[in-house]
Amino acid sequence: MSIVEHPELHLAFAVFAVLAGLVAPVLVHRERFGRSPVVLFGAADSVHRRTCLSVAALGLAWGAALASAACSPAFRNSHKGAPIVMVPAAVSWSLAIGGLALLVAAQATMGEAYRIGQDPAKPPAQLFMAGLHRFSRHPIYLGASACLLGMTLWWPSGFLDLCFVAIVVGLHTLALDEERFLHERFGERFAAYARRVPRFVGVPRRAPLP
Repeated sequence: MSIVEHPELHLAFAVFAVLAGLVAPVLVHRERFGRSPVVLFGAADSVHRRTCLSVAALGLAWGAALASAACSPAFRNSHKGAPIVMVPAAVSWSLAIGGLALLVAAQATMGEAYRIGQDPAKPPAQLFMAGLHRFSRHPIYLGASACLLGMTLWWPSGFLDLCFVAIVVGLHTLALDEERFLHERFGERFAAYARRVPRFVGVPRRAPLP
């Protein structure tokens, strides 16, 4: 089941992933808590804000390339559109579905603490360490990366691969910036949390929090 044989299925899932992983959490959060979790645009210009916008632009480029791979034989046969290596559909779909499930679950378990962006004028009241954040400091970025990797492997052309790598680098930059922000806010409590829980993947250590 390739993207060439069933382009409508692959593109429908990509659209669903955007709605379920980005749009729906914002709407649900607003309905549950009476406010938007998006604080990105209320903050002053910062590295975090610029990186968020860069990742969004890269995501649009990635989406255009995926749509071209699905619908344009000319793109698929071009130098930048030809796949570098093909992987079994079971692998790519497992990553895409599993990554989306992790992304949605991580957002849901955050409850009122969930937010998009960071605003120094409105910092979080407390450090969130529950739910999936007990196992990974950034399960949302981990899930998003896995989902994006799975969809990229549907047709891993040079251009799609390049967009994917650039997006992952952007997400890693966001993770580092968010950790600096939280360390400034929570000090040793965040440092202890970071020592216990891996940034993305790993085995959490059993160490007491201050």
